[in-house]
Amino acid sequence: MDTIPSAELVRFFSGLFRPIIAAEFDRKLEELYATGKPVSTTAQQPSKQYVYGLAGLQELLGCSKATALKLKQSGKIPFKQIGRKLIFEVDAVLSALNCPVQKKPHRYAKSSV
Repeated sequence: MDTIPSAELVRFFSGLFRPIIAAEFDRKLEELYATGKPVSTTAQQPSKQYVYGLAGLQELLGCSKATALKLKQSGKIPFKQIGRKLIFEVDAVLSALNCPVQKKPHRYAKSSV
């Protein structure tokens, strides 16, 4: 009994399923066009602004580093931490503290694109 190399099996099976997947995609696309709804090929998400670190939070709120640290540790403002990096979403922080929405992005704000 001969064994077939795994790379060859992968090519064989991917070749079998490719027409099925393409046909299913074409069918779904035709259904969307038939409904008359606008069809977009790119996902549109609102861009969010983030502030990084306590220095960014301090600049955003106009407070001292100690106050920014107390707010973070008290749990009053939402944040994410990846390793040592603190990430604050500007809108979530301002809404948690009932602050008015900012008109212009500040110096440390970076928008996700």
